[in-house]
Amino acid sequence: MTSATQDINVPTGLSSASRRQPWKVISFAASVAIFSMQVAHAQDSGWYAGAKAGVTNAKQTDGGLNGAFANQGVTADTSLDKRDNIYSLDLGYQFHKNFAVEGSYVDLGKYNFNSNISAPATDTASGDYRVKGWTASAVGILPLQNGFSAYGKLGAIFADTKFNAASDTGATAIGNTSKSSTRPLYGLGLSYDFSKQIVGKAEWTRYDGLGNSDTGKSDIDTYTVGVAYKF
Repeated sequence: MTSATQDINVPTGLSSASRRQPWKVISFAASVAIFSMQVAHAQDSGWYAGAKAGVTNAKQTDGGLNGAFANQGVTADTSLDKRDNIYSLDLGYQFHKNFAVEGSYVDLGKYNFNSNISAPATDTASGDYRVKGWTASAVGILPLQNGFSAYGKLGAIFADTKFNAASDTGATAIGNTSKSSTRPLYGLGLSYDFSKQIVGKAEWTRYDGLGNSDTGKSDIDTYTVGVAYKF
C-alpha cells in the first residue's frame, strides 16, 4: 500500500512543477522584452550639438522700415537688401526616435538699406537692420530609410532687432532704435546619419513678425545646411 501511495504522489508533484514552467518562461520573456526596449530607447535618446550656416530672405511687413522712419516724423522711400548670411549654434536632447527639443543661438543677418527722404527735408539716409537671438523648439522626427529622416520644428525666438540709420548729409535727425521680442518660428528639414554620431542636416525655417513699428517689422526665411554630433 505504501509503495502504491508513493507511485501516485510522484506524478502529482511532477505535474505541479510542469504547470509552473510556462509562467517562468513568460516572466523571462517579459524581462528580455523590457530590457530590449530600454536598450533601444537608450540608443535613440541623448544629447547632441551642432552648427548650421546658410542664406536668408527678409521680407518687410506692416510698413517695414518706412514705418520706422515715419515713427520719427520722417517720410522715406527705402530699399532693403533682402539677403544675407546666417549661422546658428545648436544644443538639443533627443528623447526617442520621434521627438527632441532644441535650443539655439542664431544670427539672422545684417541688412543694409538706403532711403530717399522727402520730409521734413529732402535728404538721403543709409543704415542697417539686424536680428539675432535665442531659440527654443520642439522637433518631431520621422525616420525614413537608408539613414534619412524628415523633421519639423515649432518654437519661438527671443529676438533682438536693431534699426540703425543716419542722414547722409546731416540735415535730418534720425535715431537708432531696438526691440526685444518673443516671436514664433517653424521649419522643415531633412537629415542623414553619416554614422552613429555624425548627422548632416538641410533645413528651411521661417521667423515671423520680427521687430516692431519702431525698428520696422519683417519675416525672415532661412535656408541652411549643417552638422550635428550625438554624444
